[in-house]
Amino acid sequence: MVVGIMVGSGIFLLPGYAAASVSSGWMLLVAWLLGGVMALLGALSTAELATRYPHTGGDFIYLLRVFGRLPAFLYGWMCLTVTGSGSVAILALFSAKYSVHFLPFFQQSSRAEVFIAIIIVILLTSLHCLRVTVGARFQSVLSVVKVGGIIVFALYLLGSDTPAELATVSFSGESWGGFSKALIPIYFAYSGWNSVGYLAGEVAKPGKTLPIAFIAGTSVTIALYMLLNSGFLHVLGLKPMQGDALVPVTVLEMLGNSKAIILVNLGECPEFPFHRYPDKRTNFAINGRDRCFLPETRGSPSVF
Repeated sequence: MVVGIMVGSGIFLLPGYAAASVSSGWMLLVAWLLGGVMALLGALSTAELATRYPHTGGDFIYLLRVFGRLPAFLYGWMCLTVTGSGSVAILALFSAKYSVHFLPFFQQSSRAEVFIAIIIVILLTSLHCLRVTVGARFQSVLSVVKVGGIIVFALYLLGSDTPAELATVSFSGESWGGFSKALIPIYFAYSGWNSVGYLAGEVAKPGKTLPIAFIAGTSVTIALYMLLNSGFLHVLGLKPMQGDALVPVTVLEMLGNSKAIILVNLGECPEFPFHRYPDKRTNFAINGRDRCFLPETRGSPSVF
């Protein structure tokens, strides 16, 4: 599940923005590695909290236990009104940007992207409204397809016979400033490492299962991102990547195999169904366990 949430459209849309502020291909790879290490450290911290407070609700529960009701209340309503719908909109637009290239009967325009994004949200939401088992199986298949698509795409790029040279590393103060700037989109691409904590109350043996899920999921994501960015640099080099919002499309056009865009679409399968898990569990913790906001009643859950 961690891999399913973390891996998605970000790795296909953000490499160009991350590359725009660094002076070397090696520096870009180090930035992706460092971003992954930061995500792993966050995952380790969340794993400790999740095993200490193994209840459904994730960050809402941690804020409630550590800082009290008001911060938890504000965070819960922020998830309900801002971050939940906002993340769905962003990820749907990310997916639509590549789907426009895959669907020849759509013209490449912002209006077409918005229309496709709306269709994606409606279709996937409807699918998850059918039955719980249908949604669960769909997301399991989606995770395998995404990971498989990225691996095949990365190996295809690394196996090409048109290698580009990596720029020489520069260690000036300006280059290190660009390095820190590159971490912003990179860390966004790694978002989702705290997701399993929201399901802690639904996991058997959370003290054993959760740390493994956090560490293994984040580590696999780091490996996938490093592999794919190595493929981009192998074919394009740093300069053509800088500022390009559609690096995978550019690299396939350079290789003369635009039909392989299907690999990109498999790898960036819409991941926002996974992102709805944290918000749903937060809403459950607020509404289903109302003891934190309403007067205590007999039979209220003891988690609070």
